[in-house]
Amino acid sequence: MGAPGGASLETLVLHPGLDWTALLGRLLSPLKIDGTTSQSWNVAFYYFTTIPLFGGLIYRVARDTSVISRVLSSPLLQLLGNASFALYWMHWLVLEFVIESHMPFGLWHMMALMLGLSGASVVMHLWFEKPVRQWVLGYFKTR
Repeated sequence: MGAPGGASLETLVLHPGLDWTALLGRLLSPLKIDGTTSQSWNVAFYYFTTIPLFGGLIYRVARDTSVISRVLSSPLLQLLGNASFALYWMHWLVLEFVIESHMPFGLWHMMALMLGLSGASVVMHLWFEKPVRQWVLGYFKTR
C-alpha cells in the first residue's frame, strides 16, 4: 500500500510545501469506530496507523524553519515540554483529589488547575528531576 497519490513516504515527509493537517485529515478520515468490529481492534488499528503519521509530522516540524517550528522551539515551550513528565506523574493525584472531594468544578476551575499543575510541574522539573538526572549522569560517567 503506497502513500496517497502514489507519492513515496520520503516525498511526503520531506516535501517543503506539504500541508500536514490536510494530509492527516485525508488519511484519518476513513478511520471510524463502528459496530461491526470489536472496540479493542478499532482502537488498536487507530493507534497503530496514526503513530507513524505523527512520527512523520514531528520529524517534519523538527527539520522545518517555519513559524510553527520557531514557536515550538521557543525556550518557554521547551521548558514546558521538559516538565511534561513531572506533569504526567502529578496530574492523576490532583484529579483524583478533585473527583473525590465532590467540589463544583467549572471552566475557571479547570483553567486554574491546568495553570497550577503546569507551574508545579516546571518547579518539580527544575528543582528535582533535572538535578537528579545530572547526578545520575555524573555518577555513571565516573565509573
